[in-house]
Amino acid sequence: MRVAWFRPAAQRSDIDRDLDAVLADLATTHDIDVVDEAAAHRFVWRHARQPYDVCVYDLADTPAHQYIWPYLLHVPGI
Repeated sequence: MRVAWFRPAAQRSDIDRDLDAVLADLATTHDIDVVDEAAAHRFVWRHARQPYDVCVYDLADTPAHQYIWPYLLHVPGI
C-alpha cells in the first residue's frame, strides 16, 4: 500500500518520537512517503503519476502545520 503521510519535519516531542517508531514499523510492509513542507510541492505530481492508496494528515494548530491544509481540503484522507 502506498501512503502519503503529511507531517512537519520539525516535530520532536515525545509523541512524535513514538510516531517515528510507528512509521518505521509500517514501512516494513507499506511504501510510506513522509510529506513535509519541503516535499509537499512534489506530492501533486507524484499522486497524479501513481495515486497514493491513502493520505494521512498529522495536524495541529501551529504554523508548522499550515502547509497541510490546502492538501487536506483537496485530497481525501484520514
